[in-house]
Parts: sequence; structure tokens; C-alpha cells
Amino acid sequence: MKTESFNLSITSLTFLVCLAITGLLSASLPVGADQPETRSDPITVYTESNPPFSYINQTGEINGSMVLLVQHLADRTQTKYTLDLRDWSSAYENVLSTPNTAIFPIVQTSNRTPLFKWVGPVDQMEYAFYCRSSEVMNVSSLEDISGAGIIAVPKETARHHMLKDANITNLLPVSTDAEAIDAVLHGKADIWLGTRNMYNDGREAFGADLNQLMLINSWKSVPLYIAFYKDTPDSLIERWQQEFDDLNRV
Repeated sequence: MKTESFNLSITSLTFLVCLAITGLLSASLPVGADQPETRSDPITVYTESNPPFSYINQTGEINGSMVLLVQHLADRTQTKYTLDLRDWSSAYENVLSTPNTAIFPIVQTSNRTPLFKWVGPVDQMEYAFYCRSSEVMNVSSLEDISGAGIIAVPKETARHHMLKDANITNLLPVSTDAEAIDAVLHGKADIWLGTRNMYNDGREAFGADLNQLMLINSWKSVPLYIAFYKDTPDSLIERWQQEFDDLNRV
């Protein structure tokens, strides 16, 4: 599946509108009309703290635009599931090796493509570099950034691997973005490779810490997917993809 380019008409900002419209349409269907077969084995769907797509809100619940999307697709396909939010590397390893699992949001790379079955793209994320607001960094390229200090990044994420593939070695791999932000604010690292999505919409998850950071460079935009364990039946993947495509056309 190619990820170099894609047309994406549904975004985090428009999803709730589409979901509301779809809910009204589906409510008008008679019972039994085009209802999908119920999957008997429940799926554990993993995610991480990655606002605005997924995060723990102030009442302790897992929330976010992609959480709502997954809930909608599971409901429409009658897929039994549970949500589990944990650090990325733990979630990723579980879905690599455990049947009846899925993970989101995830970037599809050439190395990852054969390891999972994919639904999407369902949204997009923009990687960006941040430093403390009190710092002055004049950077215009990845080469400049690589020479500007230690970069904190969640380990085993696509961001982490992209930096390593670019032969950048001055890295501080951590478990979560919250730890990366904390490392920058407390002088253990100089730069956080985060996302503009998190910085713009992550105050509920990360609090005032984000106000102490400033953007120094926007790097690249990447499409986001939902990935399932590699031996998940194709019929389930097709149903999830079709439901998303139908929602995207609303």
C-alpha cells in the first residue's frame, strides 16, 4: 500500500460532523438491513497518548478524534473490542505478536507494511521540532537540527526510526512524548521531535508544559492508519475500510 500521497477529506476537525450525519442515516435503517456479521473474538485495540488523536482526558477516560473513529467503526462492523492506552513500544510489540489486536494512530512505513494489515489512511500528522522558549535556535534544515543538541523522541516510533535512518545519533529515546517534553524543560535534552497536532491541541493531555516550548522547524506530514495483527481475517479489514470509506464520503 502506497503512502507517498493520498487524498484525505476527513480530518480531526470534520470527523464529528460526519459521524453525526452517519448516525442519523444508520438510525433510519430497518433492523437487519445490511448488518455485518458479528465477530466473536474481541479485539484489544492499543493506543498511546498522542493528542488530539488519543489521550487520557481530565476525567480519566481515553478520548480523542481517532478514539471516536475507532469506536464508530467497531460499532458499525459489530466488532467487540477493548481500548488499552500505554506507551508506544509496549503497544507496538503486543500487536506484532498477539492475535486479535490492533493499534492506532500508526504511520505506515516500508518496513512496517508487511508486519500488519492496514485500514486508512484516516488522518494525518505533522512532525515538528521544538525547543525551550528561552532558547534561540536558528535552524532551517535537518542537518542544522542534528548539530543543535540532543533530540528527545519516543523510542521505536516512526519519528525515532526516521531520525536514525538520517544518521542522526544525538538522540534521547524515551517512553512517551510527555517524558520527551519533560527532558527538554529540565535540560536533559535540547529539542523535542513532536508533532504540531500535539502542540496545538494537546493542552488537556500535557498541560501548561507546552507553553514553555516553541516551534523551531516543521519537518514533514505523514498519513495515519489503524493497523491490525498480521493474521487478522481480510474480511474484517475490508469491513473496517469500507465503513471508513463510507464515512469519508458523507
